[in-house]
Amino acid sequence: MGGFSFEAKPVPLAESTMQVGFMGPYDGKEDPETLTFRSATAHLRNNSAGATATISVCLPRKSPDGGLAGGGAVHAPTLAEYCREARPVVSGTTLRWGTESVDGEFLVLTMNPTQPGAAEVDSVTFEYKRDAAHGGQSGVERVDGLRYVVRAS
Repeated sequence: MGGFSFEAKPVPLAESTMQVGFMGPYDGKEDPETLTFRSATAHLRNNSAGATATISVCLPRKSPDGGLAGGGAVHAPTLAEYCREARPVVSGTTLRWGTESVDGEFLVLTMNPTQPGAAEVDSVTFEYKRDAAHGGQSGVERVDGLRYVVRAS
C-alpha cells in the first residue's frame, strides 16, 4: 500500500474534520483474519492547522467498505454515518479483515484541524500481530508515499 493522495479544498474550520478510509477489505480474495495492534501512528508534517491525526477501526454501517474504504474521503465531524462502531487504535485493538461483508472492518484516518491552516499526513506506521491461523507474525510496517492534506479556513 502506498502512493495514495487526497487534498481537500479549504473549508471553514468548524466543517474541516476529514475522514479518509484505507486498508479496506480484500474483496473476499484472502482468508479472513484478525490483526491485533500495538500501535498505529499517522505522521503529520506541514501542520499549520494544529491538526490531530488518529486511526480508528471501522465496522461499516451500510456496505462492506462503509463508503470510505479504498481511499474514500469526506468532511464529517464523526464516523457515525459510516461506521456502526468506530474504535481508536490503541494497544490491544483488533481488526477483522479480509472479508467482503459488513462484518469485515477497515481503518479510517481522522484529521482534525484546530485552527485555520493546512495539515498533511505523509506516512503511517503500524505495529501489529497476525492471528495464529495466519502464522502469528508480528512486526512494524511503515507506509510511505501518502499525501492526505486537509485545509481549514
